[in-house]
Amino acid sequence: MDSIKQRFSIRKITIGAVSVLIGLTFMSYSSQTVHADSVDANSSDSATTSVIKDQTTTEQVASTTKTSNNVDTNGANKTEDTTSIVKTKSTNKVDLSNTDLTTKNNSIDDNSNVGSSIESKNKIATNENKQESTTSTNKQATTVASTSKTQANTTQNSQYNTADWDGSLDQNSHQYTLTKYKGTGNKNIYIPNTQDFINAGTITTDDKVYITKDLLETIKDAGAVNITIDSEGDKNKVYAKGDMTAALMNSDTLKSADLSHLDVSEATAIRSMFQNDKNLENVNIAGWNMGQFSDMSQMFSGAEKLVKVDLSDTVYKNVVNAWNFFAHNNALTDVDLTNARNITREIVNGYVQAIKNQMQLPLI
Repeated sequence: MDSIKQRFSIRKITIGAVSVLIGLTFMSYSSQTVHADSVDANSSDSATTSVIKDQTTTEQVASTTKTSNNVDTNGANKTEDTTSIVKTKSTNKVDLSNTDLTTKNNSIDDNSNVGSSIESKNKIATNENKQESTTSTNKQATTVASTSKTQANTTQNSQYNTADWDGSLDQNSHQYTLTKYKGTGNKNIYIPNTQDFINAGTITTDDKVYITKDLLETIKDAGAVNITIDSEGDKNKVYAKGDMTAALMNSDTLKSADLSHLDVSEATAIRSMFQNDKNLENVNIAGWNMGQFSDMSQMFSGAEKLVKVDLSDTVYKNVVNAWNFFAHNNALTDVDLTNARNITREIVNGYVQAIKNQMQLPLI
């Protein structure tokens, strides 16, 4: 048997030998694995560029595959598989990159939240500091105001010093009668009231402070220029005791007497109280209830320098004799009779004379 020798040659096919060679070439080229560019998680721009590049490469491969399909069916199948791999790898990579970017953005948002939290805490701390500072300032202001008020009260109370006075207490009548002034100053006399002695612990709330004609005469004769009774406190009265007739009469030094807180309702007589006080200028006996007295004559007679007398809220219910209540008071220009009750003709005449002196009208 003759041996058969196999021989191979390129024969002409309908599509042509050259076409076959070209198709094989493209199949060989398309069988290479295409790798997508990695995405830098630190840069969103790099990720975007990588996606665009992957898409471009995929399109190129797809275009090549389409051309190869016209050459060989088997080659086309391989190319489609390769394209599928490329698309899968490219898509997975992009999704991973987006995940990284999302994670990073979340991290940034978390940092922003932390920053906001810190800022909020700082604001709260600042507000608390401001509030503490304001509270501290208010406390300091309150302390200063309280200290100033205390100092003012101390100054006033120091004028009305109960230690400057001797007295005796009648346990039965609850009358604490002042008997002697032993203060260092003789010109400005400040007489403490009942409340002052209560506060000092000298008497109780059941007791009252009294003053006599003898004590007032002693103060006057010692050269008193100003006499004032304390007006502060709930029990801010000093009570006149017994006969007060001419208690401050004939003084050469007395200029001012504020006795508005001297209660004369228990006194037995009070006429000629300020008669012939040569330098007397200002008297305040507002609120005096003189309804129990029948004789109020010569109260201010002969006080030639007397300018102002406050008789507001005074009562003269049973006064019969008010002869020369005002007499020879040529400097008198101010008589206050606001809310005065049962005033007599002599008192009204003094009021009219004060108006004439103020208007500088001729005497009638």
